Amino acid sequence: MILSLVGLSILFAVGITIIFRSSIKRDAEHIRFVTLSGNVEKEMLKARILIDDIILNNDDELIQDFERSIDSVKNGLEELNVIFREESNKNRNLDIEAFRDFYISMNQNLSLIESQLVSSPEVSLSDTTLFDALNGFIIDYRDLQSFLPKYLIQDKIQYTREIIVVMVISFMIILLAGFLIVKLIDQLIRADRNLVVKTLEVENQERERIAADLHDGLGSMLSGLIIHLRVLEKQNKENPEMIKQLNHLNYMANESLTGIEEVIHNLNPSALSRYGLIKSLEKLTEKVNVPGKTSFTVEAENFNYKLPSSTESLLYRICSELINNALKHSSAEHATFRIHNQKKNIYLEYFDDGVGFDLEKATREAEKSGLANLVRRVESLEGNYRIQSEPGEGVRIKIMFKAS
Repeated sequence: MILSLVGLSILFAVGITIIFRSSIKRDAEHIRFVTLSGNVEKEMLKARILIDDIILNNDDELIQDFERSIDSVKNGLEELNVIFREESNKNRNLDIEAFRDFYISMNQNLSLIESQLVSSPEVSLSDTTLFDALNGFIIDYRDLQSFLPKYLIQDKIQYTREIIVVMVISFMIILLAGFLIVKLIDQLIRADRNLVVKTLEVENQERERIAADLHDGLGSMLSGLIIHLRVLEKQNKENPEMIKQLNHLNYMANESLTGIEEVIHNLNPSALSRYGLIKSLEKLTEKVNVPGKTSFTVEAENFNYKLPSSTESLLYRICSELINNALKHSSAEHATFRIHNQKKNIYLEYFDDGVGFDLEKATREAEKSGLANLVRRVESLEGNYRIQSEPGEGVRIKIMFKAS
C-alpha cells in the first residue's frame, strides 16, 4: 500500500510537470507565431513605402531594398507555414486548408511581384500588374491576420481541454491516494487495537495462572499451617507460654492467608462470574469504604445490558485502577461510579471531589500517573474517553464504547 501511495505521488508529480512544460512550450510557440506575423506585416508595409519612393525617385538602391523586403516576407511566410503544419498535426481542429489557400495565394502574388521586377527593373505608375499583385498580397495577409486569432483561440481551447483531463486524472489520483491513506490508517489502528487486545488477553491468562498458583501453592500451605497450629494448640493446653506464641503464629498465618486471598481476588475476581459487574463493584466499594477515607458509591439504576465476561473484566479492572488512584492521590471525600446504557452504547462515568491534577502534565507522564492502563483498556474496547480535571477541582472521567 505504501508503494502504491509512492507511485500515485510520482504520477501526480509527473502530471503537474507535463502541464507546466506544455504550458511553457505553447506560450513560446504562440510568441514565435505572433512575432513572425508582425515581422511579415512590417516588411510588407516597408515594401509598400519603398514602391512609392521608387516611383518618385527611380532609385536602384531602393529597388534592392524592396527585393530584400520581399525575400524577408517570403521567408516569414514559409516559417509560418511550417509552424502551422506542425500545430495542425497536434490539433486536428485547426483549419489547415484555409491557411493553405492563403499561403498559396500570397506566394503567387510574391512570385508575380518578383517576376515583374526581373522583367522591368524600372517601376512606374503604369505597372498595374505589380500594384495589383502587391495589393492582392496585402488583402490576403489581412485576411490571414483575422484567421490567426482563431488558431490561437482553438489552440487555447485544446490546451484547456488537456488541462481539464489532467486535472480530473490528478483529482482521481488524489481521491485514490486519500482512500489508501485512510485505509492504511484504519489498518494501523486495527493492528494497534488487536495488539492491545492480545496483550490484555495474555495479561488475563497470566493473572489467572498466578492466581491459581497462589491458591494451590502458597494458599494451600498457609491453610495447612493454620490447621497444624490448631493441632499444636490442643496438644499444649497446659503450657500458657506456648499457647500464646501459637496464637500469635495463628494470627499471622490467618492475616497472610487473607492477604493472599485478596491478591488472588484482584488477580482473578471470581465474584464477576458469580455476581456480575454491578454487584462485584458494589462489593469492592464496600470493602474499601472505611471511615476517614474516600467513600465510593456505584450508580447503575439505568443499566440493563448483559456484557461479555471479557468486557466486564476490563471494566472491573478500570474501576479498580480508578479506586487505587483515588485512595492514593485524590484525598476525596466522595467518589461515584455511574454506569448506564443508551441503546447499544455503554457509558462509564467516574467523578470525585478530590484535589484533582494538572491534566497536561499527567498526559505527558501517563506511565507515571497511571493513565496509561486506563487508556490501554479503553482502546482495547474500541471506545472513547474524556478526562476533565484541574488542581482543586476534582476529577471527571467519561468512557463510552459500543456494547457489541
